[in-house]
Amino acid sequence: HFLRVGFTPDGGWRTFSLRKDFHPAAKIQAEDDITASIVVPAARLRYLSGIDTIHQASSYSCRWVKGRTGGTLSEHGKGRALDIAQITLNNGKKIIVKKKAFWKFREKGLLQSVRSDGCDYFTTVLGPGYDADHKDHFHFDIKERRSGYRSCR
Repeated sequence: HFLRVGFTPDGGWRTFSLRKDFHPAAKIQAEDDITASIVVPAARLRYLSGIDTIHQASSYSCRWVKGRTGGTLSEHGKGRALDIAQITLNNGKKIIVKKKAFWKFREKGLLQSVRSDGCDYFTTVLGPGYDADHKDHFHFDIKERRSGYRSCR
């Protein structure tokens, strides 16, 4: 696998070798699923608005689960995970992914929909309220589990 990113000074493609277990098509598909199937319908229902931008917090990053060296390689390290920190609507409203105050009904509803609808497409969906590491973003991944278990928290 190779990734083409920009050009070299002589005009040729700048290419990078990718890890054998990196799945760029899975990452692109994940971005499309999050946008078209999860966030857009939730935003239209609650704000009567489309999506301008989905702000990623992280995608491919070679790291361990919970930062524990020598533990399990994170799905981010395999190119099979995506984190989202903010959603900007077409009407300019910015929705930051974090636990919302009691009276923020529409924002809470949108974030709850993104989390629950995400479970239809991804095997892991973690977000605010799950743990301190996910207090300010959603984590979506397509981790393969033998049992078919889905972790949606």
